[in-house]
Amino acid sequence: MRSRESRVRYIAYFDIMGFKDRVYREPHKSIDEMLDYVLEELHWPFDLEPPKGQRRKRGSHFLSYHVVFSDTILFYSRDTKDLDLSALLHQSHSLLFNCLLAGIPIKGALAKGRFTADPIKSKYFGLPLIDAYQLAEEVHFYGAAMHHSIESDVDRIAKDPNFSWITVKKGPIPMKDGKITHYYLSRKSLRNTDVSSLDSEYITPLYHQVSGRIRKYVDNTEWLYSQEGPY
Repeated sequence: MRSRESRVRYIAYFDIMGFKDRVYREPHKSIDEMLDYVLEELHWPFDLEPPKGQRRKRGSHFLSYHVVFSDTILFYSRDTKDLDLSALLHQSHSLLFNCLLAGIPIKGALAKGRFTADPIKSKYFGLPLIDAYQLAEEVHFYGAAMHHSIESDVDRIAKDPNFSWITVKKGPIPMKDGKITHYYLSRKSLRNTDVSSLDSEYITPLYHQVSGRIRKYVDNTEWLYSQEGPY
């Protein structure tokens, strides 16, 4: 199945925080190296298995695609099967927490809807991208929230024993208007992503990057992941 067409898909939108300030303050080479690190995280070895009783189809390891433009990172799925969603959640989790472990704060959101993706023409548009972007703008911590368009699908596979490794939680998360209940990407450890030290060793140094109201993001991130208890 080709990725270059209009169809209902899952979307994951991420924004690198403080990117403009980094461009102003840091050498061009350091920004280039940071983006190289991000791009490497987008190409981690994919080893998800289909649910029990289902066969992996030829080429099925290409379940999602990505686009990077300046400080924006976009994942989009090929289809809306459970394996497509689990792959998108898996890749989003890997990107988010490996970036945080590297001192690159990002935030984002996931959504579902009709989306046109044409890499040949560099044409990408659709309602889920707008939904994910607008929700990401409200997110007030370093992490990712689930838009209501994707919530019922996330709820279904989160309860499916075939996807017991899915790293999402539902609860109050810090938004710009206060704490609002949403599904979000949990810090729960995932293979290929060691988040066991995602605490003072990695979150606290982020305080050295920002001042004033922006520090609220660090406070909120520390608070939210501490609510999940011990690893």
